[in-house]
Amino acid sequence: MRRIVLIAIAAFLASCGMFAQMPPSSTKVDRLCGYLVSEKQTGRESIPNAKVALYSRLQNIDCCRLMDELALVQTKKDGKSEFKRISEGAYWIVAVVEGREHKMAIDFAPSKEAQGCSWNLYTIDRNGNFILMTYVTIS
Repeated sequence: MRRIVLIAIAAFLASCGMFAQMPPSSTKVDRLCGYLVSEKQTGRESIPNAKVALYSRLQNIDCCRLMDELALVQTKKDGKSEFKRISEGAYWIVAVVEGREHKMAIDFAPSKEAQGCSWNLYTIDRNGNFILMTYVTIS
């Protein structure tokens, strides 16, 4: 009986918005370009002709049904894409591959010291996760 009461109270509080939603974790980027690739058993493969969209990321609002696209690009034969003239801020980057949307929350802060686009691999791993892998040079 006690368990039923606790479940009922938790359900009531959740329906009243008493539990705060956790904001999505975000990836920090200093440039909005790179290569879209997928992880295969044989290695990485570039994803050509995929649509990649950018949306504003508002707190506690999931992407992207009720949002307008800020920018849309298509990957080249080698999987490269680049967004130009985008202001610093919080965004969703969404890649559509084989009819499936892959979303990533990013915080964009441009930097004059940013490496070239070839250092960013926007990767769809074997489990379907959309992650950013960045090459790092240690000197």
